[in-house]
Amino acid sequence: MTYHSDIYKIAKLTFSDTPEFVEKIAESESISISNAYLKLEEFDAILAENRLFLGRQPLEILGNEVNIRFF
Repeated sequence: MTYHSDIYKIAKLTFSDTPEFVEKIAESESISISNAYLKLEEFDAILAENRLFLGRQPLEILGNEVNIRFF
C-alpha cells in the first residue's frame, strides 16, 4: 500500500515541520542520518516530476498551489 512507502512517510513528516525532521526519518525507517538525506533527495526528485520542490529552510513543499493540492 502507498502509506507504507518511504516516500509517503517522508511526505507526511514534511507537513509536520519539526526541527528534527531528518532524525525522525532516520528513526522511523531505521536508517542512518546520511541515508535519510538520500531519501530526501529521492523525495525531491519525485516532487520535481510534479513541478514541485522541497524547500529546506524552513522545510516545506514549494510550487504552484494547485500542484501541491493534487500531490
